[in-house]
Amino acid sequence: MDYPIVKVRWLDACGDSSWLDKDELVEKEPAPAITVGFLIIETDTKVILVSGKTEDGSLGSWDCIPKGMIQEMVYMVEETRKID
Repeated sequence: MDYPIVKVRWLDACGDSSWLDKDELVEKEPAPAITVGFLIIETDTKVILVSGKTEDGSLGSWDCIPKGMIQEMVYMVEETRKID
């Protein structure tokens, strides 16, 4: 099965375990992220991408991104080139 290749621009949750005061926390923002991969599943709440697939249909290295975090999803045009 062929899957479209997409580029997803989204905001990722972030955090760490260090101690900060409130003034430092106010400055924190979600981390902008870009993920490119094969679009395997799209529902009302999520998209699931994989970065690899085998000819027998196995899928690997997946990301499940909540739709509420997605800012933009662009379908990429696949181009075939001869490799010398």
